[in-house]
Formats: sequence, structure tokens, C-alpha cells
Amino acid sequence: MAAPLIAFALLILPQAVFSYRYDIEENKASAPSCPSYACKKSSQTFEQSQCAYYDESDYTYYVNPCAQSTESCMLKGENPGNHTCQTAQTKLSWPGEKCTQTGDCNPIYSTACTNGICVGLSSGVACTDSNYCNPGLSCQGTPGSMKCAPLIQAGSKGCRADFDCVPYAGCNITSTTDSSENACVQYWSIKNDEFVAICGEHQSNLCKYNLCRERDGGFKCYEKFENTHIIPWPCDLNAKATDCNFTHHEFNFLPDCVCGLNPTGAAYCSLIPGDGPVIEYEAALKSWLFSTSSSQCNTLRRFESQCILDFWGNTKGIYALMYWYLYMSYYPQIQDTQDCVLKTFYPSYVSYKELYKKYDDQDDGAAMLELVFFTYILAIFN
Repeated sequence: MAAPLIAFALLILPQAVFSYRYDIEENKASAPSCPSYACKKSSQTFEQSQCAYYDESDYTYYVNPCAQSTESCMLKGENPGNHTCQTAQTKLSWPGEKCTQTGDCNPIYSTACTNGICVGLSSGVACTDSNYCNPGLSCQGTPGSMKCAPLIQAGSKGCRADFDCVPYAGCNITSTTDSSENACVQYWSIKNDEFVAICGEHQSNLCKYNLCRERDGGFKCYEKFENTHIIPWPCDLNAKATDCNFTHHEFNFLPDCVCGLNPTGAAYCSLIPGDGPVIEYEAALKSWLFSTSSSQCNTLRRFESQCILDFWGNTKGIYALMYWYLYMSYYPQIQDTQDCVLKTFYPSYVSYKELYKKYDDQDDGAAMLELVFFTYILAIFN
């Protein structure tokens, strides 16, 4: 099924710890919908490893970035008091991803680390799902006789889901009972006013502009449009049913109203298709999926930052993809946010922003050396 682009687990999704409506205490009528965030005052004393203190007298989190690059600040619910830095868990590798020892590999899916690569199942070997298969393969067949088999080329039929197709293609599902009717189609290739099988919330990443609508007894791809609203788009959590509503012809988008991490407790609308950062992200994602490097990932890991960082040799492309993904994902939270708050909660965003912005001032060799230096630190946060 070709899922909507924004809904994809395209990279390791940032932890949405700030996307909820914030009610300090329901019985306090004066409590704001969103807390405020500010740098630690010079008069405040933090304990070792403390990264945030919530002061219920002014509904503000006072923060201080974690000292270690391998740590991040985790808020413990909505309670007042101290919050501490937590060491991020080391991420395990899937079949096809890099390793130095067998313990680096996910023991559920990989049998060993051989020549620096986690080993999975080969073509023709029985499987239960595609996580077990080596890159270039997916788990195909009928229940009880599933085997790892080569990914289906764009233009060929037989897919049940996107991950049965080569990395730059998705499954245009016309039948849920007979996969021989379903064809693998290149992402962003179906032209305006042509039929697409699945259209979720006006989106299909098989359509050229990622937009679709109901037409002529089915779904058809729609032309590109640019949003007329100005971003960032402030909103009121108490009226979010109308505050973030955006209509373009018969399209009606209702993005979330999300608390920002700013000094005033302001909330902002999430981004929607056609917004500038989303367009930039889609362009960067296309560069990765259509590169030869994407074929080195397990098919279910084609959108995961860990595999992208392992294999994509396009330094500028990595910086662009990671920066625009994080910027797009955190967009409501980072508006008018102080640097100390960004460094406390979104250290990977801060680092990739710096790398992306200064890339043009470096040659490719220097940029690659810097990328290697940051890869280990940043990968654990994305």
C-alpha cells in the first residue's frame, strides 16, 4: 500500500513528547494551555545531570543542555520538579547494516556480523517477514510458504506492499486478494489526472505532486499547489478545530495545533503538503531513494536514518535530508525557541542545521570528515 508521504516512518520518527495539549492541573483556571520554556536563570542551581526544572508558579520549564553528547533531556510527564539527562540506548543494526561485532546486530533478525555487515536470510530461504531478509529481498509468497525473494522492479506486478518493490517504488494496490494485479510504480511518477489506487487524506507518494482526490469513480492525482497561508501559523489549542483548518478547492487539511517550546507558551499549526519545508524535504528524500545506495538497506529500512548514514556517500544530500526532515517534524515546537532549549531537547536538529548551513563553505572532503565525526553522535537521537 502506498501510504501518504507525511505518514511514512521515513526516518526514525522524533519522539513527540511535546505534541500533547498541556493542562498543568485541570482545577487551575489560570493555567495556560501550553507551558513556557526558557534558559536556566543564573540564580537557579541544578543538580548533576539535571536538564530541566518546572516552576509551577509561572508555568515555565527552565532548561540547561546535557553535558554529554550521548545524552538527551527527557521530561517525566507534566509534573513540577527536576528532570534529568538520560543516556540514549544504542541502536541495533538490521540485515545489511554496518557492525563491528555480532552484538551490534538485532538478534531477532540477524545471525552474525560478517565483514562488518549484519547478515540476514538469503534468497530462497524461508521467512516470516521482510525484516529477516538481506538487502534486495523481501519476504514473499503465501502463508506457510514464504521465502526471501528479489524485490520487484518498477513496472512489474506481484507486490502486496511498498516494501516488496525496489527502494524507489511503491505498490499500487488494485486488489487486496490477488497480488498479481498490483504493480510496483516509481514514487512521484503518476501524472496529474491519472488514476492511483490508494489515496489517504488527499495524499499518495505515487503521485507526481503527492496529492490526490476522488474523481470518476476512483482516485486521481492532482496538480501541484502552493499554500497561501503564512507560516509559522499560530493557533489556539482551545479552538484547534478551526484555527489550523486550510482549504484549497475541495481539499481540506486540518493539521494539529501543537505547543511550542518558546518563552510565551505559544502554539503553532503543523505543516501540510505544499508548505516550503515539506517541499524541500520531499526533494531531499527523492535524492536518497533514487540513489544506488538505498539498495544497500533492508527493504523495511529504506527510510531509516541509521541505514542512510551507513551507506549514502552524498554528504550534501545527507545534510539536506536530515536537516529538512527534523525541521519539518519539529516545526511547531521550534518556532521562537531559545538556543538553549533547542540544544536541550533537539541536539540532533541543532547539529544538522549547523552542518547543512555551512556545507557550501567547505569542500566535499572536509564535509565528509565532519560527517563521519558526527554520525555516531547524531544517529542515536534521530
